[in-house]
Amino acid sequence: MTLPLTTGRVPVSKAVKIILGIVFLFSSAGKIIDPGAFAAIVANYQLLPPQLVTATAVVFPWVEALCGLALVCGWLDEGAALLIGLMMVAFIGITIYNGYRGLDIACGCFSLSAREPSSIVWNTLRDLVILAAAVWVLADSAHRHPGVASRPSRRV
Repeated sequence: MTLPLTTGRVPVSKAVKIILGIVFLFSSAGKIIDPGAFAAIVANYQLLPPQLVTATAVVFPWVEALCGLALVCGWLDEGAALLIGLMMVAFIGITIYNGYRGLDIACGCFSLSAREPSSIVWNTLRDLVILAAAVWVLADSAHRHPGVASRPSRRV
């Protein structure tokens, strides 16, 4: 069974890519502008050694922004969607793990306020929707370019 990936003249997959890209551009903006506030949120997760918190808070938002820009502009869609999918798997795992540890941490996804209300269920569901969108982009790419990933490499 194949999924209909278009509705009328507007490709659904293109809309999914653009919306996903905009979400990541929006999410990264505040973190890029105020890496110190984002570093405080990263530190609250208690997962990284202090030496890596600042580097993560500086580099990570740029990865989000580049992935978002790539999807909006149509550059390297598959790579951007794959990175976003991997980030979502990590975020889902981290959210569940911190819930298990009893930590109620503002996720830092769209707000840098440490007082942002947090809900493990809401954050997990949101991340699952974003993961589904990334998988959709990857599936659409495979649908548009069948056999590209399965082509054997030529040995010289």
